[in-house]
Amino acid sequence: MMGAGKSTIGKLLSNNMKISFVDTDEEVEKHFNMPINNIFDKYGEEGFREIESLILEKSTDSIVACGGGIVLKKKNRDFIKENGKCLLLLSNINVLADRLSSENNRPLLNDGIIEEQLEQIWEQRKDLYYNLADQVIEINDKSKKQITDYIIGVL
Repeated sequence: MMGAGKSTIGKLLSNNMKISFVDTDEEVEKHFNMPINNIFDKYGEEGFREIESLILEKSTDSIVACGGGIVLKKKNRDFIKENGKCLLLLSNINVLADRLSSENNRPLLNDGIIEEQLEQIWEQRKDLYYNLADQVIEINDKSKKQITDYIIGVL
């Protein structure tokens, strides 16, 4: 889910494990040379997702922080299953909402109540997340270091 800390934890893992790091959202922004909100406005979610898939397929032998919607395409789920381990960082909706409340670069969160929107996204995607995950890691009360150390132990 967005706001779970995938990018932050991915960078820490990359540094600790000396493995390259890829953030699919950042790479899509670089590809289009514009922020995600503008990409969604100009090319739609489908345009964003298409480039996201291409970036994923090029991201072997790396720690990859996938955008939360990457699971929506079966080819992405298949690629992840065949080419690596998938770790689901699981957090309460209210924690995610707190983290995201000051951000304005989340096109799937519009002017409504963030908690309700996150809950709706979670309900739509949770089965895909759980089915894809090799490991579910509850992160609510853990520090970045605790999460990183745990993941290193799992891997």
